[in-house]
Amino acid sequence: RENDLIVAKWPMADARSIDPEASKEIDWVIELVTEIRSLRNELGIPFGAWLLPDLMGASDQTLDRLSRYGETLKRIARLSNAGELQATTA
Repeated sequence: RENDLIVAKWPMADARSIDPEASKEIDWVIELVTEIRSLRNELGIPFGAWLLPDLMGASDQTLDRLSRYGETLKRIARLSNAGELQATTA
């Protein structure tokens, strides 16, 4: 039965609908969260503990991304004040 889910081919996105800039943004978020989780593990910091990152010397691009994805980072990386980080570095 060719319409069964188990044997259906995975749908491929139309190349015209792929946004390379959006892909870079999401890759950055994934890499940041992965690094934060790795550091927590290496340093024995419980996942439930909130972290306030030190952004001294962070690039404008990094600060902009932290501002845009702050709410997401609060939830999945347990970064406190992630949405307001740009304001706290001034």
